[in-house]
Amino acid sequence: MNDVIWVKTDALTNLNGRRFTNNHETLIWAVKDKNCKGYTFNYEQMKIMNGGKQMKDTDWVFGLCRGNERLKDENGIKAHPTQKPLKLIQQVILVANKKGDVVLDPFLGSGTTAFVAKALGRNWIGIEKEKKYVDLANSRMTVNQA
Repeated sequence: MNDVIWVKTDALTNLNGRRFTNNHETLIWAVKDKNCKGYTFNYEQMKIMNGGKQMKDTDWVFGLCRGNERLKDENGIKAHPTQKPLKLIQQVILVANKKGDVVLDPFLGSGTTAFVAKALGRNWIGIEKEKKYVDLANSRMTVNQA
């Protein structure tokens, strides 16, 4: 239906100087089939998030996870290389979902989607193939850490 571009305000610079810096990621908003009419689009919620004005832009600007939001391992190294910011996932869920609905994240990673979905009163399903990230997400959900 749409794509949304997460513009990373503080993306890492390209240290080797051989390509452009990757300062964005694409989020795909899709429905089961093109004739689907029962999907959720919380237009009024988007206006609230945009200071009372219609949100026209699909470029959403958020910084990377930093500080207390960034999960780290026992050595102080980031626990997952592509952890998404809470505010980005919160905006996605609030726009396209209602309380009690199910949120699917087929690449659960550090569990940010599950964490935010639970906090917003949504059910969630996560799929992750890497055991260390399954353990990280499970730990995050049981300890309730951001």
